[in-house]
Formats: sequence, structure tokens, C-alpha cells
Amino acid sequence: RNFHFLITDTSPVAGTFVQHATDSAVTGHVITSLLVDDASACARECLLYRNCASFNYEYVPRAGRDLSSSGMVCELNDETRNSHDVQFLKRHGYNYYERLQM
Repeated sequence: RNFHFLITDTSPVAGTFVQHATDSAVTGHVITSLLVDDASACARECLLYRNCASFNYEYVPRAGRDLSSSGMVCELNDETRNSHDVQFLKRHGYNYYERLQM
């Protein structure tokens, strides 16, 4: 199933993200990693970085983490899965999203 996030709230930037893959992620192009409450918060964070083109969002937490206080991992990428030198790999527990270019 596909999820779209349209961010148009009070944020200074707006954009749309589309989930392109389940249990997959871009590797080697993470510009920052942070903990968020949900995928829409990850999308908002990506919009704050001019060079953020996609993100990997952890939807199944790794064993042993205390979810009540930590949140889910959000990895912001400076490339998409279709970029020249990108590794796009299977990664259990992560969804991959790309910014929709208008």
C-alpha cells in the first residue's frame, strides 16, 4: 500500500512524499539520523533540509529499545534510490520514501 504525506501546515516549506518501498532503504547517503514519533514527522524533518531527497523510516523497532521514550529512527538521505551511485537494499523494518518533485 502506498502512503502519501502532504506537508502544508505552519512549516516554512511544503512538499509531498510517496512511499516507494517496504523493508528497503537507501544506504551510504544518510545526512542525518534522528528519532521521531511517526513517518509524517520524518517527512517534515526532511523538508527542513534543502538537500534532503528521500528518507528511510523505521516502522519496526529493533529489539531491546524502549519505545515509550525513544521514538522511531528517521534517516534523511541526500539522494534517491535512482541516483547514480546509490545502494538500495532490503532492510527489514524500514520503509523508504521519496520527495515528489512538482
